[in-house]
Amino acid sequence: MKSTFPALKQRKELLNHILDLPELPAVVQDLNAPVLAKLIRHIGLEDSAEIVSLATAKQLKAILDEDLWSSDAPGLDETFDAERFGLWLEIMMQNGAAFAARKISELDEDLLTLGLCRLVLAVDIDDYALLSESFDDTLLEKALESSLNQEFGNYLVIAKSESCWDTVCALLAELGEQDYEMFTRLLERCCRVTGEYMEDNGGLYHVLTAGEMLEEDVSSARKERREAKGFVTPASAAVFLSQVRSMPLHEIIEAATVDPITRAYFRAAEKERGYTAGTHVNDKKSEQENPASLDRKIIQFIQTLQNAEVLSAPDQKLLTWEDTGSQNRSLPLTEAMRRINRTDPDLFSKRLMELSYLSNTLMSGCRFQGRPFKPEEAAEAALSVCNLGSEYLLAGKAKLNPEQKHDIWDILLKEVHLIKPFQTGWKILFDEVVFHTAKTLLKFMNRIRDERADSLQARELRKMADILRSRMTAGRPWTFVDEIYYLQIFLDGNTVTVLTGLLQEYPVVLQALTEKGKNRPLPFIGSHEDIATIRQFLDDAL
Repeated sequence: MKSTFPALKQRKELLNHILDLPELPAVVQDLNAPVLAKLIRHIGLEDSAEIVSLATAKQLKAILDEDLWSSDAPGLDETFDAERFGLWLEIMMQNGAAFAARKISELDEDLLTLGLCRLVLAVDIDDYALLSESFDDTLLEKALESSLNQEFGNYLVIAKSESCWDTVCALLAELGEQDYEMFTRLLERCCRVTGEYMEDNGGLYHVLTAGEMLEEDVSSARKERREAKGFVTPASAAVFLSQVRSMPLHEIIEAATVDPITRAYFRAAEKERGYTAGTHVNDKKSEQENPASLDRKIIQFIQTLQNAEVLSAPDQKLLTWEDTGSQNRSLPLTEAMRRINRTDPDLFSKRLMELSYLSNTLMSGCRFQGRPFKPEEAAEAALSVCNLGSEYLLAGKAKLNPEQKHDIWDILLKEVHLIKPFQTGWKILFDEVVFHTAKTLLKFMNRIRDERADSLQARELRKMADILRSRMTAGRPWTFVDEIYYLQIFLDGNTVTVLTGLLQEYPVVLQALTEKGKNRPLPFIGSHEDIATIRQFLDDAL
C-alpha cells in the first residue's frame, strides 16, 4: 500500500512540517532518545533549538551520550568533543538563559564539569595571590592579559578560547541565580582541575592531564550506560574481531564458552534490562511501531521520519524478520531464524539480541568499503558471516535430504549461540578470502618481478612485495589496499577493482566480479559457494 505520509526529504521542509504540528510537545517527549537524536542530526543541531527545548532531561542525557563523543575511525576510542558541547550550550541559550540554566542543571555534573573545563579555566580568587607567589614565571598573569575573563563571586573564570565565551558567561550567571549550590559545586570542581596546573607549575600539560582524567571517568560511566543499551565500544569491538582473526579455527570450534569480551557485554546488558524472552524485539517495537502502546499521532510522526529517511526502514524490517529483498532472504540461516520466530519466540529474541551485538561490533570495530558500516549494512554483514560459519559447523551433515537440512539449521540455532558461527565465519572470511587474496597477489607480483628482472618495474614490485609481506605478517593485509592501484600497469581495471574489494578488513564482492559470475544484489560473502567463486576469479585473473 502506498504511504499517505509526506516524503519530506529536504531538511527545511521537514523542519517546517514538524514545527507546524500542534501536538509537537507530546510527540517529541514520547520519542525514544535514539530516534530524537537521529532527527536532530538530520535537521542539524543549529536549527533544532525548538525541538531541543521540548526534550525531557532523560532524553537529553541519552542524546548527549551519543552526540558529544566521536571516533576518528572504527576501532578507535571515542573522545569528547568540546566544540560540540559549546554548540549545545549555544542552542539551549537560543531559548533563553533561564531555560538553558534549568536544562543543564538536570544533566550529569561530571559531564558539565568536563565540558566547562575544556572551555575555561577557573581560579579561586582568595587563593590566587598565595598561589601566584609560588610561581617563578608569570604565565597566569599573561593569560589574564591576553584572555577573556570574568569574576563570578569568589571565582575568576578565564576563557581558553573565544568560542562560546559569551554563552558560558551568561549561562554561569543565570545558574548562579537559579541554583547557587550547583553553581558553586561546578566552579569548585573546575578550580580543582585548574589547580593541578597551578600547584604543579607544569604548564598547560597538567591542565590537560587533569581534564583527560576527568574525561576518562565520564567516558567510563558513559561506556557502562551504552553497553547496557546494546552498544559496543570501538576498543572492545576491535579487540574482539582481531582476536578471532588470530585464533586457530579449531580453538574457536572447540571453545566451551564465549570469549571474555562478549561475556562482559551480555553481563552488563543483563544487569540493566535482563536477558529475557522478547525484550530486545518488544522494546524496539514499542518505541517505534507498536500501535497498542503509541498514540496514532506518534505513529504518523514516525512514518513521516521514515519517509524522510531520518529513520531506516530496513532496521524495522530486520526486527520483524521480513523479506527485505536483500541477498540474506535466501540464506539458510535466515530461513531458520524465520522458522524459530514462529515456533519459539523466546529463542528468536535471544538470537536476535546476539545478532544485534554482532552488528554493533562491526559498526564500532570494522570499516566497510573505507567507511563505517551503516546499521542495515552491519546487520546484513553479521548475518552473512554467521551463515558462513554455520555452513562450516554443519559441513559433516551436508548430504541430508531437504527436510533434514531444515532440521539441522534449526537445531544449530537451539544449541549454539550466534557468537560461535560468527567467530567461525569471521575466521574463515579472513583466512579464505582476505589472506588468500593477499597470498595470491604476492605470488603474482613475484612472478611478474622475475619475468622483468633488473627493470625499474621489477624493483618497484620488489618493494611492494616486501610491504605486502610485512602487512601479512602483522595480520593486517588490508592495509596494503592503497598500493594495489600501481598494478593497473599489469592488470585490467575491473580486476584491480575486485582486488580492492577483497583485500579489505571486511571483504566484499564488487560489481566487477559479479559481471563475470553470478549476479548478486549485495556484496556480502555468506557461503562457501561465494568463496569458491572468488577463488576461481583469483586463479583466472592472477
